[in-house]
Amino acid sequence: MIGDGLFLSGPVFTLLKSHSKYAIAVMKDKTRQIYEEVVALSNITEPAIYRQNKTCYRVWEHKISGLWDGYKGEVIAIKSEETTTIRRHSREAGSDLKWEHIKKKAEWMWVTNLPGTGDLKNTVRVCHCRWQIENQCFNETA
Repeated sequence: MIGDGLFLSGPVFTLLKSHSKYAIAVMKDKTRQIYEEVVALSNITEPAIYRQNKTCYRVWEHKISGLWDGYKGEVIAIKSEETTTIRRHSREAGSDLKWEHIKKKAEWMWVTNLPGTGDLKNTVRVCHCRWQIENQCFNETA
């Protein structure tokens, strides 16, 4: 199950695990202890770095346990810093069709109880699929 930050709770992860299911939830709440742990661990470890199309990814993967009262299992926290280079026409007054390169930055964090992801690049892709699923559903019901 891939879900929003609302699904990032010990009881939800415990329920899914009891049915032999796994969860991936986006982490938005910066006040959570697990968020602080991921930031601290990322500051002392090297990320995996790769490019895909116009985006450069710096991704950290951390195994964490014991940070939720409602979930006793180990989770994997993933932090992704993504920089996408976009080329567009310059907005300078009087410029003749000059191109400028803009860098857009985004930071994502997810928590999952998937067993050993192995392929971090694929895991990040799956985590981002949540937006595609939600947008598809909303477009079909509108």
